[in-house]
Amino acid sequence: IASIPFPNSGDMIYYHDIDVETKDHFYQYHVFPVDTCGRRVSSPLFPFGIIDTSISQTVLCEVEINTNYGDALFPQEYTNTISFNNYIHWLGDVSHYNLYRSVNRDPYVLIPLHTFYPGDSLIYVDLVSDFVDGNGRFCYYIEAVEGGGNAFGFTERSLSNIACVSQIPKLFVPNTFTPNDDEHNELFKPVTAFVSEDGYSFTIYSRTGEEIFSTDNPSKGWDGKYQGIEAPIGNYVYHVKYINGTGEIIEKTDLFSLVR
Repeated sequence: IASIPFPNSGDMIYYHDIDVETKDHFYQYHVFPVDTCGRRVSSPLFPFGIIDTSISQTVLCEVEINTNYGDALFPQEYTNTISFNNYIHWLGDVSHYNLYRSVNRDPYVLIPLHTFYPGDSLIYVDLVSDFVDGNGRFCYYIEAVEGGGNAFGFTERSLSNIACVSQIPKLFVPNTFTPNDDEHNELFKPVTAFVSEDGYSFTIYSRTGEEIFSTDNPSKGWDGKYQGIEAPIGNYVYHVKYINGTGEIIEKTDLFSLVR
């Protein structure tokens, strides 16, 4: 794919391969030195190809949500499954792999979520049920770290692509609530999982169509009061709108009852 002139100075030779789809494939590269006669030259350190350090293979990180929300390890839980391929080839081989995660589009946590060692399965199931109040966006990448066997004293690292997934939003709206100061069912609001504030709205209307409560925060609900006064018992109308995992706007309108 390229012929690179030998530099007159400097220790490193760089080539930037831009015709790639790193989120879909891993790539393997093989570099050959060529002498002034146009002949390929083998490594003087490893002339018999014991370790061919001119071969390199990138790491492809992939992630998927588990749509049945659980497996044998985590029944009834929300999980993502991350998998990746081995990196090759360093003189020091691979010491370990680190997995890093970003939640709700926030910066990556610099402490690895998980570390894989030689012989480990290159699959990790990430339990994400603790993040149901967020927007459901999770991103991951892998860091491959070279071992200490490099005769030149190098300790290199290689980073994978960034793989992202959005958990499917879930929303349930009850049909009754009882704001009677008994500390149970005091707020009327949807029960949500992975519903983002972006594009979210929740509005309450009286039987005559008057708007009596509205919010764009999924964590807030109606306390049964209007302008500081307890609203009368009876039926009311709610309208809720949110964006699902594929970017579609979902809307729902229905009746509910206020009981004291």
